[in-house]
Amino acid sequence: MSEIEIEMDPDEFSTVIKYIDEWERLMCLKFVEAEVEEKVVIKAVRVATPSFFLLLPDKKLMVEVTKGGRRVGYIDVEELAEFDEELLERVKTKLLKEKCEVGDGRYFPVSEDCVELFKRLMKTAR
Repeated sequence: MSEIEIEMDPDEFSTVIKYIDEWERLMCLKFVEAEVEEKVVIKAVRVATPSFFLLLPDKKLMVEVTKGGRRVGYIDVEELAEFDEELLERVKTKLLKEKCEVGDGRYFPVSEDCVELFKRLMKTAR
């Protein structure tokens, strides 16, 4: 995982924070932290999408829940439905192999292959 830094002025930063969910989706980034002084420096990580991740140590596949276009939070999808077990393991393994840890034990996808694998998994929900 390699962090990138984005500089902006405080007014722009306040808008980014207000619409952080949309900003992450639009920029294909996951916000890590910000240093606020005269200029704001945002530290972020490039991801394929911020809409799902693998949570360790329990290996839970967490998926974004939205309401009105805003992120409400994330939920363990295995609590909602049953999935093809082999495909589920492949998604989890792929997320770990991509090594994009953001925060403590949250592994986000960085490749379109991983996103496509996830979409295939979601189609197996029952």
